[in-house]
This record gives sequence, C-alpha cells and structure tokens, in this order.
Amino acid sequence: MSQHISTITNLMTYKFDNGTWKAAFFIGNFTDAGQKTGHYELLGLQDIKDREQIAITIGDQDAALEYDTAEAAIEDTLAGRRGTPNDLPLDFAEHLYSAHKDELFKVVNPAADFDWTTHGIARKTAPVKAELVPAGTVVKTIMASGLVETKKTAGPDGGYRVTAQTGEQYLVDKAKFEKLYVDGDAPGIFVPKPEARKVLPLEQNVAFQSPWGEEMRIRSGGVLVNPGPKQIYGIQPDEYKASYTPG
Repeated sequence: MSQHISTITNLMTYKFDNGTWKAAFFIGNFTDAGQKTGHYELLGLQDIKDREQIAITIGDQDAALEYDTAEAAIEDTLAGRRGTPNDLPLDFAEHLYSAHKDELFKVVNPAADFDWTTHGIARKTAPVKAELVPAGTVVKTIMASGLVETKKTAGPDGGYRVTAQTGEQYLVDKAKFEKLYVDGDAPGIFVPKPEARKVLPLEQNVAFQSPWGEEMRIRSGGVLVNPGPKQIYGIQPDEYKASYTPG
C-alpha cells in the first residue's frame, strides 16, 4: 500500500468576521490510499497574501491558486466590483468562462488566440503505465486537487488507459499510442519516443474544446501542446514538469 502524502489547500467559503471579510480554507493532506486529515483556517486578506507568497516560493501552484482566488474575491468586494466575495464580478461575462467549483477558466480557441510563433520545444521523456481497454471505455482525467481536466471515450479500436508518474489517468487512441510509445523494461511500462513537440506556456486558466470533442481545462503555469493542425491539447503545470524535458 502506497504511503505517498499529497498536501491540499482548498478554498471553502467566505465569512464576514469582526468587521472584515475572511476566507475559510481546508488545509490538510491525503495518502494514495485515500486517507485524509487536516483542519480549517479562517484567514484575513494580508494573511492570504502572505500564504500565497509562501506557496509561490516553495512551488505549490495549487495552493497559490487557491489563495490568489480568495485574494481577488475579497479585493473585488472591497472595491465594489462584487456584492460579496461569493458573488461573481459585476462585469462577469458567463459565456466567456467555464467554471469548476470556485475556479474559472477562460474559454479560448487554442489555435487562434495565441501567438504560436513564440512557442518552445519539449520532448516527453517520462515512462508511463498503460493498459489496452475496449471500445466505449470512458476515462476521466482527474488531478490530485480534484480538478476534472477532461474525459474521453475509447473508439471502435479501443485505446490505452495511461497512468502518468504523477498519478493522473488519460486515454490515448490505440493507433496513436502505438505510434508514440515503445515497450519499457517491465510489463505494462512504456517509454515515449523522443519526438519534439511545440509547447506554449499559459499565463491564465483556460478551457477549450479538445481534439476528441470534450472540454479540456488547463491551469495557469501549464502548457498547450501543438503536435499538428486541430490536435492541440494541454498539460497541467506539475504534470508537464514531471513528464517533459525542454529542448
């Protein structure tokens, strides 16, 4: 049984406490076995800013995003741009955003809304676990934070359910997987071919229609990957760092 520990910082709600707006967070951890422990904290604006800087310094992007979301909501409320931190901004254009819990993702066209002349190059280098699954199998890609990134249904030829080193699962079409990967040094382990891919860093949360027709949500700090026309997909920040090598 794995004992790997993952930390979590979840923004829960806001409370008007002693004359000021504060945000309630759940701070804790869970193991791969699903065990979860933690506590709640009620933080004012300056404490939230301080925690955000600490999270940025140690590279905890999920926590930094939670603190940044709370900071923006409270500051908007103080400036009159929201009625309360729980409300959407007064100028919010719902059709331009996709929401997941308290997190907003700007809806974009990944081919047209970005300057791809500034792209970098990266190669996927981390081995993966994979198993062949039959047609009709649905695989949801769920990050450790609970973010549902996307989902995909295996086509007539089936597909490979891939488990990355960071734990997330996703589905790759059978023909595509067998083109991109070779057998590793153990059964069920596969190694990516060193294929160069165009990558573009993201400075905001985005949502877009994936090549397989489902919505895909990628957080700020992640990348878009452009292997060819109408084939653009995204990778979350931690997964990109763990799986890809620039250059």
